[in-house]
Order: sequence, then C-alpha cells, then structure tokens
Amino acid sequence: MISLTKAECEAFIGRELDEREAQNFDLFREIAELRLNNLLSREVAEMTAPEDLTLIKLLIARMVAVLSDEQAEAQARGIVAKTVEDFKIEYDKDANTPLTEYVRQNEDLLKKYTAATYEMRAGRTDDMADYVI
Repeated sequence: MISLTKAECEAFIGRELDEREAQNFDLFREIAELRLNNLLSREVAEMTAPEDLTLIKLLIARMVAVLSDEQAEAQARGIVAKTVEDFKIEYDKDANTPLTEYVRQNEDLLKKYTAATYEMRAGRTDDMADYVI
C-alpha cells in the first residue's frame, strides 16, 4: 500500500478533507488505491521508483476526492425532467460522473502508468473495467 498522509492528500486535492473523509481516511485511501489498481490494470504499490511515487500519490489523492464526489452525487441525482400527471422522472444520461472527470483530467498520468495496451475512453458504464486507458 502506498503511504499517503492526510496532509499530503489535502495538498494534492487543494482543499481540507471534510469530516467524513478525515474520520475514514484509511478506508478512503485503501478504496482509492484499489480502484486505481483496477483502472491501471496493475498494482500501484509495486511502483516504487522515487520519481513515480509523487505522481502515484497525486492520483490516489484525486481518487479519494472522486469517492467523496460520487457519494455526494448519489445523494443528489440530476433530475432533468419531471411530469406531475404521469409521475415521470428522467435522469440526465449524458451527465459526467466524478470517475469520468477523473479519467479525463488525469489521462496523461494514467496512460503513463497503465499496464493495459488499449486506448483510453471515459463514459458512463456499469463496470469500471470499461473506463480503460
């Protein structure tokens, strides 16, 4: 497991951790690293070169922020239409998820460290394996 402190995480994401993130930081960090492993198709803990460590910590810290953003988004799903008579509710199918934004914003770093040989694409899918690099 990559050693990432709360202070480093705050510096990388440019804000203080909220109360929930701070109280559950070890869990957030572990899940972020596991998701990054899945996204890169390799174990980030095996990347021990000093020149890579800071960038890997940056990616993990940003993934911690994604996890928190996903929880907030789940609480406030984007309703784009509502019909009172029919009780029709539609969700914005084209809305970007926090993970989609993460992939787009970190595409260059993710490509640098991925073990996969396929192209990067980002979109809303049911399986994180479809967020490929």
